[in-house]
Amino acid sequence: MKRILHWTLLPITAVAVQELSLEQTSKLLHYKHSLSGKRHHQRTMRKMAKISPQEVTQKVEAIVKESVVQTVLMYQHRWLFYRVKTATQELRINALDGSVMTQGGKE
Repeated sequence: MKRILHWTLLPITAVAVQELSLEQTSKLLHYKHSLSGKRHHQRTMRKMAKISPQEVTQKVEAIVKESVVQTVLMYQHRWLFYRVKTATQELRINALDGSVMTQGGKE
């Protein structure tokens, strides 16, 4: 319930963004939960991402005029994105085309 409430309170920027293909999605869905499996999963995500973490950091700093605290590459529901945290905001940046998926304040 907290997650649903969290996303309803955030101002959301709706933009047409690029999704992963079914083939790419299947590579990310099935992995072993061992340490080597998780490393392989992270490596696969990094190979699929067309935007580097440095480019994302520069883009976010230009948008919000704050320094980036944390950048994490994530996969969720056919979306490959960077979750970027600053002191006051949290953004999701599409890792395939660099567009801003969501932007909002922290809880």
